Amino acid sequence: MSRKILYLLILSVLLSAMGFATWGTRNLSMSTSSKPWIYVPDDYSTIQEAVDSYHPDHREGIFVRADIYSENIEIPEDIERVPLILKGENVETTVIDGNGTETVVLVERNNVTITGFTIQNSGEGRGDSGIKLSGVKNCNVAKNIITNNRNGIYLQDSLKCAIYDNSITNNSHHGIELVSSNQNVMHDNDIAENDKGIYMRYSHYNVVRSNKIDKNNEGITVLTTSSNSVYHNDFLYNTRQVYDEAWESPYLTNSTNIWDNDYPYGGNYWSNFPGNDTYWGSDQNAPGSDMIIDEHYKIYERNEDRYPFVKPCPMPDFQIFDCGNYSIVGGAVYMCHVVALTNSSIENFNFNSTQGQISFNLITNISDSCRLIVPRHVLDGAFNFIVDDVPSACSIRCTVHEHMINLTYSYGSYNVKITGEIAAFPPITEFPDLNRDKIINILDLSTVAQHFGEKVEEP
Repeated sequence: MSRKILYLLILSVLLSAMGFATWGTRNLSMSTSSKPWIYVPDDYSTIQEAVDSYHPDHREGIFVRADIYSENIEIPEDIERVPLILKGENVETTVIDGNGTETVVLVERNNVTITGFTIQNSGEGRGDSGIKLSGVKNCNVAKNIITNNRNGIYLQDSLKCAIYDNSITNNSHHGIELVSSNQNVMHDNDIAENDKGIYMRYSHYNVVRSNKIDKNNEGITVLTTSSNSVYHNDFLYNTRQVYDEAWESPYLTNSTNIWDNDYPYGGNYWSNFPGNDTYWGSDQNAPGSDMIIDEHYKIYERNEDRYPFVKPCPMPDFQIFDCGNYSIVGGAVYMCHVVALTNSSIENFNFNSTQGQISFNLITNISDSCRLIVPRHVLDGAFNFIVDDVPSACSIRCTVHEHMINLTYSYGSYNVKITGEIAAFPPITEFPDLNRDKIINILDLSTVAQHFGEKVEEP
Protein backbone atom coordinates (compact mmCIF):
# COMPACT_ATOMS: atom_id res chain seq x y z
CA MET A 1 0.00 0.00 0.00
CA SER A 2 1.47 3.40 -0.89
CA ARG A 3 2.10 5.95 1.81
CA LYS A 4 -0.36 8.39 0.23
CA ILE A 5 -3.18 5.83 0.24
CA LEU A 6 -2.37 4.87 3.82
CA TYR A 7 -2.58 8.51 4.93
CA LEU A 8 -5.97 8.90 3.27
CA LEU A 9 -7.29 5.79 4.98
CA ILE A 10 -6.09 7.03 8.35
CA LEU A 11 -7.58 10.46 7.86
CA SER A 12 -10.90 8.95 6.79
CA VAL A 13 -11.01 7.40 10.26
CA LEU A 14 -10.55 10.86 11.75
CA LEU A 15 -13.35 12.21 9.55
CA SER A 16 -15.70 9.54 10.83
CA ALA A 17 -14.85 10.34 14.46
CA MET A 18 -15.42 14.06 13.93
CA GLY A 19 -19.04 13.42 13.12
CA PHE A 20 -19.68 12.86 16.83
CA ALA A 21 -19.53 16.55 17.57
CA THR A 22 -22.90 17.25 15.88
CA TRP A 23 -24.91 14.38 17.36
CA GLY A 24 -27.51 15.07 19.98
CA THR A 25 -28.33 18.60 18.84
CA ARG A 26 -31.79 17.85 17.49
CA ASN A 27 -34.47 20.40 18.41
CA LEU A 28 -36.81 18.77 20.89
CA SER A 29 -39.37 21.56 21.14
CA MET A 30 -42.98 20.96 20.10
CA SER A 31 -43.23 20.90 16.32
CA THR A 32 -45.11 23.61 14.43
CA SER A 33 -46.31 20.97 11.98
CA SER A 34 -50.05 20.73 11.44
CA LYS A 35 -49.96 17.08 12.52
CA PRO A 36 -51.46 16.72 16.00
CA TRP A 37 -49.78 14.77 18.74
CA ILE A 38 -51.18 11.74 20.50
CA TYR A 39 -51.88 12.89 24.05
CA VAL A 40 -51.72 10.71 27.14
CA PRO A 41 -54.07 10.37 28.98
CA ASP A 42 -56.45 12.33 26.69
CA ASP A 43 -56.35 9.90 23.76
CA TYR A 44 -55.03 6.81 25.56
CA SER A 45 -55.00 6.12 29.26
CA THR A 46 -51.49 4.57 29.26
CA ILE A 47 -48.25 5.36 27.49
CA GLN A 48 -48.01 1.76 26.24
CA GLU A 49 -51.41 2.01 24.51
CA ALA A 50 -50.29 5.20 22.79
CA VAL A 51 -47.05 3.55 21.63
CA ASP A 52 -48.92 0.53 20.29
CA SER A 53 -51.26 2.72 18.24
CA TYR A 54 -48.72 5.25 16.98
CA HIS A 55 -48.39 5.86 13.24
CA PRO A 56 -46.59 8.91 11.84
CA ASP A 57 -49.01 9.37 8.93
CA HIS A 58 -51.38 10.90 11.41
CA ARG A 59 -49.31 12.02 14.39
CA GLU A 60 -46.20 14.04 15.21
CA GLY A 61 -45.33 12.04 18.29
CA ILE A 62 -46.63 11.10 21.74
CA PHE A 63 -47.01 13.88 24.31
CA VAL A 64 -47.45 12.71 27.90
CA ARG A 65 -49.09 15.09 30.36
CA ALA A 66 -47.66 15.53 33.85
CA ASP A 67 -48.66 12.66 36.15
CA ILE A 68 -47.25 9.44 37.59
CA TYR A 69 -47.51 6.50 35.19
CA SER A 70 -46.89 3.15 36.86
CA GLU A 71 -46.02 0.95 33.91
CA ASN A 72 -43.22 -0.78 32.03
CA ILE A 73 -43.09 0.39 28.43
CA GLU A 74 -41.82 -1.51 25.40
CA ILE A 75 -41.19 0.29 22.11
CA PRO A 76 -40.86 -2.60 19.64
CA GLU A 77 -39.07 -2.78 16.32
CA ASP A 78 -40.78 -0.86 13.54
CA ILE A 79 -40.67 -2.40 10.06
CA GLU A 80 -41.56 0.96 8.46
CA ARG A 81 -38.45 2.57 9.99
CA VAL A 82 -40.21 5.78 11.01
CA PRO A 83 -39.08 8.01 13.91
CA LEU A 84 -40.94 8.35 17.20
CA ILE A 85 -40.75 11.18 19.73
CA LEU A 86 -41.90 10.39 23.27
CA LYS A 87 -42.08 13.70 25.14
CA GLY A 88 -43.05 14.45 28.73
CA GLU A 89 -44.81 17.68 29.68
CA ASN A 90 -42.51 18.46 32.62
CA VAL A 91 -39.34 16.59 33.51
CA GLU A 92 -39.94 16.77 37.26
CA THR A 93 -43.66 15.92 37.30
CA THR A 94 -44.02 13.53 34.35
CA VAL A 95 -42.94 10.29 35.99
CA ILE A 96 -42.68 6.76 34.60
CA ASP A 97 -42.37 4.40 37.57
CA GLY A 98 -41.42 0.76 37.07
CA ASN A 99 -42.55 -0.24 40.59
CA GLY A 100 -39.35 -2.20 41.10
CA THR A 101 -39.92 -4.58 38.17
CA GLU A 102 -37.88 -5.14 34.98
CA THR A 103 -36.78 -2.32 32.68
CA VAL A 104 -38.94 0.80 32.84
CA VAL A 105 -38.61 1.80 29.14
CA LEU A 106 -37.31 -0.78 26.65
CA VAL A 107 -36.50 0.55 23.17
CA GLU A 108 -36.02 -1.90 20.28
CA ARG A 109 -36.83 0.56 17.52
CA ASN A 110 -34.47 2.88 15.60
CA ASN A 111 -34.86 6.66 15.59
CA VAL A 112 -36.62 7.02 18.94
CA THR A 113 -36.28 10.18 21.06
CA ILE A 114 -37.18 10.11 24.76
CA THR A 115 -37.23 13.47 26.53
CA GLY A 116 -38.82 15.27 29.44
CA PHE A 117 -39.43 12.43 31.95
CA THR A 118 -38.43 11.26 35.38
CA ILE A 119 -37.80 7.53 34.95
CA GLN A 120 -37.40 5.54 38.14
CA ASN A 121 -37.63 2.28 40.06
CA SER A 122 -36.59 -0.46 37.65
CA GLY A 123 -36.16 -4.02 38.82
CA GLU A 124 -32.86 -5.30 40.19
CA GLY A 125 -32.42 -8.20 37.76
CA ARG A 126 -29.38 -8.33 35.50
CA GLY A 127 -29.87 -5.78 32.72
CA ASP A 128 -32.87 -4.07 34.32
CA SER A 129 -32.61 -0.34 33.68
CA GLY A 130 -34.44 2.95 33.61
CA ILE A 131 -34.03 3.06 29.81
CA LYS A 132 -32.61 0.21 27.76
CA LEU A 133 -31.66 0.65 24.10
CA SER A 134 -31.37 -2.81 22.59
CA GLY A 135 -30.05 -3.38 19.08
CA VAL A 136 -30.95 0.11 17.85
CA LYS A 137 -29.33 3.06 16.11
CA ASN A 138 -29.87 6.81 15.92
CA CYS A 139 -31.83 7.08 19.17
CA ASN A 140 -31.75 10.07 21.53
CA VAL A 141 -32.20 10.14 25.30
CA ALA A 142 -32.19 13.78 26.37
CA LYS A 143 -33.25 16.07 29.21
CA ASN A 144 -34.52 13.36 31.57
CA ILE A 145 -34.11 12.59 35.27
CA ILE A 146 -33.13 8.93 35.62
CA THR A 147 -32.88 7.75 39.21
CA ASN A 148 -33.25 4.82 41.59
CA ASN A 149 -32.87 2.10 38.97
CA ARG A 150 -30.41 -0.78 38.73
CA ASN A 151 -28.81 0.83 35.66
CA GLY A 152 -29.76 4.32 34.57
CA ILE A 153 -29.34 3.98 30.79
CA TYR A 154 -28.23 0.71 29.20
CA LEU A 155 -27.09 0.42 25.57
CA GLN A 156 -26.69 -3.07 24.16
CA ASP A 157 -25.60 -3.67 20.56
CA SER A 158 -26.57 -0.08 19.75
CA LEU A 159 -25.00 2.35 17.30
CA LYS A 160 -24.83 6.13 16.84
CA CYS A 161 -27.13 7.05 19.72
CA ALA A 162 -26.94 10.29 21.71
CA ILE A 163 -27.29 10.50 25.50
CA TYR A 164 -27.25 14.13 26.62
CA ASP A 165 -28.48 16.70 29.15
CA ASN A 166 -29.74 14.03 31.56
CA SER A 167 -29.51 13.85 35.35
CA ILE A 168 -28.48 10.25 36.09
CA THR A 169 -28.24 9.73 39.83
CA ASN A 170 -28.55 7.17 42.63
CA ASN A 171 -28.72 4.09 40.43
CA SER A 172 -27.52 1.00 42.27
CA HIS A 173 -25.18 -0.25 39.53
CA HIS A 174 -24.31 1.91 36.53
CA GLY A 175 -25.31 5.39 35.50
CA ILE A 176 -24.71 4.62 31.82
CA GLU A 177 -23.67 1.16 30.62
CA LEU A 178 -22.54 0.29 27.10
CA VAL A 179 -22.20 -3.32 25.99
CA SER A 180 -20.99 -4.02 22.44
CA SER A 181 -22.15 -0.54 21.46
CA ASN A 182 -20.09 1.66 19.16
CA GLN A 183 -20.00 5.24 17.84
CA ASN A 184 -22.35 6.66 20.47
CA VAL A 185 -21.97 10.04 22.15
CA MET A 186 -22.63 10.94 25.79
CA HIS A 187 -22.40 14.63 26.58
CA ASP A 188 -23.53 17.23 29.12
CA ASN A 189 -24.95 14.69 31.56
CA ASP A 190 -24.83 14.95 35.36
CA ILE A 191 -23.79 11.46 36.49
CA ALA A 192 -23.66 11.28 40.28
CA GLU A 193 -23.78 8.83 43.18
CA ASN A 194 -24.04 5.62 41.17
CA ASP A 195 -21.83 2.59 41.73
CA LYS A 196 -20.16 3.11 38.35
CA GLY A 197 -20.75 6.39 36.57
CA ILE A 198 -20.09 5.06 33.07
CA TYR A 199 -19.32 1.41 32.33
CA MET A 200 -18.11 0.43 28.84
CA ARG A 201 -17.68 -3.23 27.86
CA TYR A 202 -16.55 -4.34 24.40
CA SER A 203 -17.53 -0.90 23.10
CA HIS A 204 -15.40 1.24 20.81
CA TYR A 205 -15.27 4.63 19.06
CA ASN A 206 -17.65 6.30 21.50
CA VAL A 207 -17.32 9.91 22.67
CA VAL A 208 -17.68 10.94 26.32
CA ARG A 209 -17.47 14.71 26.59
CA SER A 210 -18.59 17.60 28.80
CA ASN A 211 -20.13 15.42 31.52
CA LYS A 212 -20.05 16.01 35.27
CA ILE A 213 -19.05 12.66 36.79
CA ASP A 214 -19.42 13.19 40.52
CA LYS A 215 -19.13 11.05 43.66
CA ASN A 216 -19.53 7.64 42.11
CA ASN A 217 -17.68 4.61 43.43
CA GLU A 218 -15.98 4.46 40.01
CA GLY A 219 -16.14 7.36 37.57
CA ILE A 220 -15.51 5.40 34.37
CA THR A 221 -14.99 1.63 34.27
CA VAL A 222 -13.81 -0.19 31.14
CA LEU A 223 -13.49 -3.80 30.04
CA THR A 224 -11.85 -4.72 26.70
CA THR A 225 -12.82 -1.30 25.40
CA SER A 226 -10.60 0.82 23.18
CA SER A 227 -10.50 3.87 20.91
CA ASN A 228 -13.08 5.85 22.88
CA SER A 229 -12.54 9.61 23.23
CA VAL A 230 -12.99 11.11 26.71
CA TYR A 231 -12.52 14.86 27.09
CA HIS A 232 -13.87 18.04 28.73
CA ASN A 233 -15.41 16.05 31.58
CA ASP A 234 -15.23 16.91 35.27
CA PHE A 235 -14.15 13.90 37.36
CA LEU A 236 -15.16 15.04 40.84
CA TYR A 237 -14.39 13.09 44.01
CA ASN A 238 -15.11 9.62 42.68
CA THR A 239 -13.61 6.90 44.88
CA ARG A 240 -11.72 5.73 41.79
CA GLN A 241 -11.77 8.12 38.88
CA VAL A 242 -11.04 5.41 36.29
CA TYR A 243 -10.89 1.65 36.66
CA ASP A 244 -10.00 -1.09 34.18
CA GLU A 245 -11.23 -4.58 35.07
CA ALA A 246 -8.11 -5.99 33.43
CA TRP A 247 -6.09 -4.69 36.39
CA GLU A 248 -7.27 -7.60 38.52
CA SER A 249 -7.25 -10.33 35.88
CA PRO A 250 -4.19 -11.97 34.30
CA TYR A 251 -6.35 -13.06 31.35
CA LEU A 252 -7.49 -9.62 30.19
CA THR A 253 -5.64 -6.92 28.27
CA ASN A 254 -5.74 -3.31 29.39
CA SER A 255 -8.03 -1.11 27.35
CA THR A 256 -6.49 1.79 25.45
CA ASN A 257 -8.56 4.94 25.10
CA ILE A 258 -8.01 8.62 24.27
CA TRP A 259 -8.29 10.95 27.27
CA ASP A 260 -7.91 14.39 25.68
CA ASN A 261 -8.75 16.11 22.41
CA ASP A 262 -5.27 17.40 21.64
CA TYR A 263 -3.86 20.86 22.18
CA PRO A 264 -5.10 23.54 22.67
CA TYR A 265 -8.59 21.98 23.00
CA GLY A 266 -7.57 20.14 26.16
CA GLY A 267 -8.49 17.12 28.24
CA ASN A 268 -10.46 16.70 31.49
CA TYR A 269 -10.55 18.08 35.02
CA TRP A 270 -9.49 15.62 37.73
CA SER A 271 -10.29 16.60 41.33
CA ASN A 272 -7.41 14.44 42.63
CA PHE A 273 -4.77 16.05 40.41
CA PRO A 274 -3.70 19.52 41.51
CA GLY A 275 -0.82 20.86 39.50
CA ASN A 276 1.12 23.84 38.25
CA ASP A 277 0.31 25.91 35.19
CA THR A 278 3.44 27.86 34.40
CA TYR A 279 4.00 26.62 30.82
CA TRP A 280 2.00 26.48 27.61
CA GLY A 281 2.16 24.74 24.23
CA SER A 282 1.59 21.19 23.06
CA ASP A 283 4.83 20.21 24.79
CA GLN A 284 4.06 22.37 27.86
CA ASN A 285 7.57 23.79 27.84
CA ALA A 286 7.14 27.48 26.89
CA PRO A 287 6.84 29.95 29.81
CA GLY A 288 3.26 31.16 30.27
CA SER A 289 -0.12 29.98 31.52
CA ASP A 290 -2.75 28.26 29.34
CA MET A 291 -5.20 26.85 31.97
CA ILE A 292 -3.70 23.38 31.39
CA ILE A 293 -1.62 21.58 34.01
CA ASP A 294 1.98 21.20 32.89
CA GLU A 295 2.15 17.45 33.65
CA HIS A 296 0.24 14.55 32.11
CA TYR A 297 -2.40 12.84 34.25
CA LYS A 298 -1.33 9.20 34.32
CA ILE A 299 -4.40 6.97 34.31
CA TYR A 300 -2.81 3.58 33.71
CA GLU A 301 -0.51 1.87 31.24
CA ARG A 302 -0.72 3.46 27.77
CA ASN A 303 -3.52 5.77 28.95
CA GLU A 304 -3.03 9.37 30.02
CA ASP A 305 -4.65 12.77 29.80
CA ARG A 306 -1.92 14.88 28.24
CA TYR A 307 -3.69 18.20 28.84
CA PRO A 308 -5.61 18.11 32.17
CA PHE A 309 -7.39 21.33 33.11
CA VAL A 310 -6.58 23.39 36.20
CA LYS A 311 -10.27 24.09 36.93
CA PRO A 312 -13.60 22.34 36.32
CA CYS A 313 -15.29 22.81 32.97
CA PRO A 314 -16.63 24.99 31.58
CA MET A 315 -14.09 27.72 32.37
CA PRO A 316 -15.37 31.19 31.42
CA ASP A 317 -11.80 32.37 30.90
CA PHE A 318 -11.00 29.44 28.58
CA GLN A 319 -13.03 30.07 25.43
CA ILE A 320 -12.89 27.67 22.50
CA PHE A 321 -13.68 28.64 18.93
CA ASP A 322 -14.20 26.24 16.06
CA CYS A 323 -12.42 27.31 12.90
CA GLY A 324 -14.28 24.76 10.79
CA ASN A 325 -12.88 22.11 8.50
CA TYR A 326 -9.39 22.50 7.11
CA SER A 327 -8.80 20.72 3.81
CA ILE A 328 -5.46 19.44 2.60
CA VAL A 329 -4.30 17.65 -0.52
CA GLY A 330 -6.33 14.52 -1.22
CA GLY A 331 -9.52 15.77 0.42
CA ALA A 332 -8.62 14.79 3.98
CA VAL A 333 -9.92 17.13 6.68
CA TYR A 334 -8.59 18.39 10.02
CA MET A 335 -10.80 20.15 12.57
CA CYS A 336 -9.23 23.38 13.79
CA HIS A 337 -9.72 25.27 17.06
CA VAL A 338 -8.46 28.51 18.54
CA VAL A 339 -8.47 29.10 22.31
CA ALA A 340 -8.87 32.52 23.92
CA LEU A 341 -7.69 33.05 27.50
CA THR A 342 -9.56 36.14 28.72
CA ASN A 343 -12.28 37.42 31.03
CA SER A 344 -13.62 39.64 28.26
CA SER A 345 -16.54 38.73 26.02
CA ILE A 346 -15.73 37.58 22.49
CA GLU A 347 -18.49 37.78 19.91
CA ASN A 348 -18.83 37.07 16.19
CA PHE A 349 -15.67 34.97 16.02
CA ASN A 350 -14.91 34.03 12.43
CA PHE A 351 -12.12 32.24 10.62
CA ASN A 352 -11.84 32.95 6.90
CA SER A 353 -9.67 30.23 5.41
CA THR A 354 -9.58 31.96 2.02
CA GLN A 355 -8.21 35.23 3.37
CA GLY A 356 -6.24 33.59 6.17
CA GLN A 357 -7.93 35.82 8.71
CA ILE A 358 -9.33 35.53 12.23
CA SER A 359 -11.79 38.25 13.22
CA PHE A 360 -13.94 38.91 16.30
CA ASN A 361 -15.42 41.60 18.53
CA LEU A 362 -13.84 42.05 21.96
CA ILE A 363 -16.01 43.60 24.71
CA THR A 364 -14.93 44.48 28.26
CA ASN A 365 -15.82 46.90 31.05
CA ILE A 366 -12.38 46.70 32.66
CA SER A 367 -8.78 46.96 31.52
CA ASP A 368 -7.97 43.42 30.44
CA SER A 369 -5.86 41.20 28.22
CA CYS A 370 -6.55 38.41 25.79
CA ARG A 371 -4.20 35.59 24.88
CA LEU A 372 -5.05 33.66 21.71
CA ILE A 373 -3.52 30.22 21.19
CA VAL A 374 -3.48 29.61 17.44
CA PRO A 375 -2.17 26.29 16.07
CA ARG A 376 0.22 26.74 13.16
CA HIS A 377 -2.04 24.61 10.96
CA VAL A 378 -4.74 27.26 11.42
CA LEU A 379 -2.57 30.34 10.75
CA ASP A 380 1.16 30.69 10.38
CA GLY A 381 3.77 33.06 9.00
CA ALA A 382 4.01 36.80 9.61
CA PHE A 383 0.89 38.26 11.22
CA ASN A 384 -0.83 41.59 10.62
CA PHE A 385 -3.05 43.01 13.37
CA ILE A 386 -5.87 45.48 12.78
CA VAL A 387 -7.90 46.86 15.69
CA ASP A 388 -10.90 49.02 14.74
CA ASP A 389 -9.49 49.30 11.20
CA VAL A 390 -6.16 50.66 12.48
CA PRO A 391 -2.92 48.66 12.07
CA SER A 392 -1.72 47.74 15.56
CA ALA A 393 1.06 45.91 17.34
CA CYS A 394 0.60 42.76 19.42
CA SER A 395 3.18 40.66 21.19
CA ILE A 396 3.53 37.10 19.98
CA ARG A 397 5.29 34.02 21.32
CA CYS A 398 5.77 30.82 19.37
CA THR A 399 6.40 27.15 19.90
CA VAL A 400 7.00 24.48 17.29
CA HIS A 401 3.27 23.94 16.80
CA GLU A 402 1.45 27.04 18.14
CA HIS A 403 1.44 30.82 18.36
CA MET A 404 0.33 32.76 21.45
CA ILE A 405 -0.88 36.24 20.52
CA ASN A 406 -1.23 38.74 23.41
CA LEU A 407 -3.52 41.75 23.29
CA THR A 408 -3.94 44.32 26.09
CA TYR A 409 -6.64 47.01 26.14
CA SER A 410 -8.72 49.29 28.33
CA TYR A 411 -12.48 49.00 28.74
CA GLY A 412 -14.60 49.30 25.60
CA SER A 413 -15.56 47.38 22.48
CA TYR A 414 -13.06 46.50 19.74
CA ASN A 415 -13.10 44.82 16.36
CA VAL A 416 -9.98 42.67 15.94
CA LYS A 417 -8.61 41.20 12.71
CA ILE A 418 -5.56 38.95 12.58
CA THR A 419 -4.23 37.96 9.17
CA GLY A 420 -1.59 35.32 8.54
CA GLU A 421 -0.80 32.48 6.17
CA ILE A 422 -2.63 29.18 5.76
CA ALA A 423 -0.25 26.29 6.36
CA ALA A 424 0.19 23.95 3.40
CA PHE A 425 -0.11 20.85 5.58
CA PRO A 426 -1.09 20.25 9.20
CA PRO A 427 1.59 18.46 11.20
CA ILE A 428 1.52 14.71 10.66
CA THR A 429 3.81 11.98 11.86
CA GLU A 430 5.46 9.49 9.52
CA PHE A 431 2.84 6.97 10.63
CA PRO A 432 0.20 8.33 13.02
CA ASP A 433 -0.12 6.80 16.46
CA LEU A 434 -3.93 6.72 16.20
CA ASN A 435 -4.69 5.62 19.76
CA ARG A 436 -1.94 7.82 21.26
CA ASP A 437 -0.36 5.03 23.28
CA LYS A 438 3.13 6.07 22.07
CA ILE A 439 3.47 2.72 20.32
CA ILE A 440 2.74 2.16 16.61
CA ASN A 441 1.42 -1.38 16.53
CA ILE A 442 -1.41 -3.66 15.43
CA LEU A 443 -4.00 -1.52 17.24
CA ASP A 444 -3.23 1.36 14.89
CA LEU A 445 -3.24 -0.92 11.87
CA SER A 446 -6.57 -2.47 12.87
CA THR A 447 -8.13 0.99 12.99
CA VAL A 448 -7.02 1.60 9.41
CA ALA A 449 -8.14 -1.86 8.33
CA GLN A 450 -11.69 -1.28 9.52
CA HIS A 451 -11.97 1.58 7.04
CA PHE A 452 -10.07 -0.04 4.18
CA GLY A 453 -11.71 0.70 0.84
CA GLU A 454 -13.73 3.69 2.04
CA LYS A 455 -13.75 6.65 -0.29
CA VAL A 456 -12.31 9.95 0.93
CA GLU A 457 -14.56 12.69 -0.41
CA GLU A 458 -13.01 15.63 -2.23
CA PRO A 459 -13.63 19.07 -0.62
